[in-house]
Amino acid sequence: MLRRFKEKKPALYKDYPQLLEDDSIDAVISATPDHWHFKTMVDAVEAGKHVYVEKPLANSIQECNIMVDTVERTGKNCTGRPMATQCSPL
Repeated sequence: MLRRFKEKKPALYKDYPQLLEDDSIDAVISATPDHWHFKTMVDAVEAGKHVYVEKPLANSIQECNIMVDTVERTGKNCTGRPMATQCSPL
């Protein structure tokens, strides 16, 4: 089984919209600078991809509301690591 993965080279993309056009990709991870999380998540969900977003999810409540609306409208999944998991208990 590992041999099969060694023989297949990963696809390279010049930019993420090109990646989002690839129908063989079901899900993406938004591991970008914070200010890009909103745009990359919305673009990916609109392209029919499920998304994992690193924290912070967005930079404003307005961005979060748009993200929730987009997920509800498209039926795609979006998840991320909550801030609470990064905090140490007192």
